[in-house]
Amino acid sequence: MMSFSKSEKTSTAVSVRSISSSSSLAAPSPSASCAQDVDLEKANGKLALDEAEAALARYVVPVLEKGVKTALKEPTSPWVRFRVWYNPYRMLFTLSFTLNMVGILLAGLHRFPYAEKHGAAIALGNIMAAVACRNELFLRYLFWIVVKLFQQVRHLISRT
Repeated sequence: MMSFSKSEKTSTAVSVRSISSSSSLAAPSPSASCAQDVDLEKANGKLALDEAEAALARYVVPVLEKGVKTALKEPTSPWVRFRVWYNPYRMLFTLSFTLNMVGILLAGLHRFPYAEKHGAAIALGNIMAAVACRNELFLRYLFWIVVKLFQQVRHLISRT
């Protein structure tokens, strides 16, 4: 491992910057030979590796004892585990499934005549909704709308 003094690091970085910022890459500067240019670039790369190694040395990874599966002192609460499991995609699935079941129930009770007469349109709407729910842009737009709506509701509640 090569070590440089602080002044050598600074001069090397300046030299490499002057080489990389020169207008013509084909013709080397008359004061420096091609071998020196290559050595300076290698030295600069070595400096970058030394800085990366120093950054990794500061990052300490905790090592658990043998047989210990987690570093947590106490297990997470059931509410936190549920919130992690019940993510927005599952919420959206629950909403669409509930709406489908309500529609089927209303059609079965003859309270939704459109569904009785146009079953193909309902099925196509379901397929389109399923495809849209898997589209990232649709979900971003949907979440943006929900956030904006709840911001408005929050302001209305706080004013009263």
